[in-house]
Amino acid sequence: MDTLEFKNMATQMATGISMNLESQKLIIEDLMKADRKTYVYGYTDLLKLDLRQKLSNIDIPVYILAADLPYGKETVEKNYKSQYENLKSYKLSFAENSKHFIMFDQPEWLKNQINIALSIDE
Repeated sequence: MDTLEFKNMATQMATGISMNLESQKLIIEDLMKADRKTYVYGYTDLLKLDLRQKLSNIDIPVYILAADLPYGKETVEKNYKSQYENLKSYKLSFAENSKHFIMFDQPEWLKNQINIALSIDE
């Protein structure tokens, strides 16, 4: 991709992962600074990585914080339950009205969830 095409892709990606307009600008800026070769190989390596079977090796409680947008809580919950079926113990919580980058869309909710997870004695 040339620079304009890459920026268009970065813009589309940023709007897909955060509702916060200021954060979208930061995401785009960061993507534009990325080394293209590293970005492409890192992203494709991530897409090929499937660790679902190895989840059965995790013996500690896991806290999954998920966003409900753009697909809706019901669809996302179904996907997560399928993806994490090999995980022995987990708690799934949803940030309502948030896309993938919860830290930008619902920062207080995220902070509260982290505090809850860290304060629980298991």
